[in-house]
Amino acid sequence: MLPFTFLICTERSGSNLITKLFDSHPAFCGPSPTHLFRILTRNRIKYGNLENAENWKILCEDMAGLLEAKLGQWQRKFTKEELAENVTERKLSALLRYIFEEETAANGKKRAFVKENHAWAFLPFLLANFPEAKFVYLVRDPRDMALSYKKTLAQKAGISEAVAIWQQDQQASISAYLQLKEAGKIYLLTYEQLVEKPAETLTEICSFLGENFEEQMLGFHQNNLTKENATPLQAWN
Repeated sequence: MLPFTFLICTERSGSNLITKLFDSHPAFCGPSPTHLFRILTRNRIKYGNLENAENWKILCEDMAGLLEAKLGQWQRKFTKEELAENVTERKLSALLRYIFEEETAANGKKRAFVKENHAWAFLPFLLANFPEAKFVYLVRDPRDMALSYKKTLAQKAGISEAVAIWQQDQQASISAYLQLKEAGKIYLLTYEQLVEKPAETLTEICSFLGENFEEQMLGFHQNNLTKENATPLQAWN
């Protein structure tokens, strides 16, 4: 079973950076975000009983469409026909696991590092369906997060609105962190630690996840797919 690591992080707090750092590790695949977990868990009830062939078909169509519409590129492409045929267990979690297993394999990796906004909102879903998963909780100084948020072309928000978003997100994230900490399933770090002492910080996270730090993680910017995705994603940087 493919081991998953899920990132808990407020937007504009270094989520893309840490994802690409791990994507440059020989064991981890950190693909560009799809937000499939957030979108589809929020709307799961609308698909009804997935044992119904028509309902299953609609979910597969929607997932294929969302994958096609994502900003960043993946190595693998998926069609609604492939999803409907190859995922034999008619569950949303099975579809999600399948696409990440396929993308991870296409990159020659053995573990998935998944960035999803508001991961705390679907934490019960993750714990129920990905029991092997571990979590990384990344938090940034709200002053810097708010300034970054204000400068982002794709997000029109002022400082006060950005701080309110950070506060709301952190309240929920801290609750999730405290639940996961007792089970030894989460690692907490700050964005400032990551940028000031990247090798030391990544060594500690890798150890928590059962892997060794690899120097090539620091050369993430040399990855061809990372370079290719930089242009369409620049409005978010």
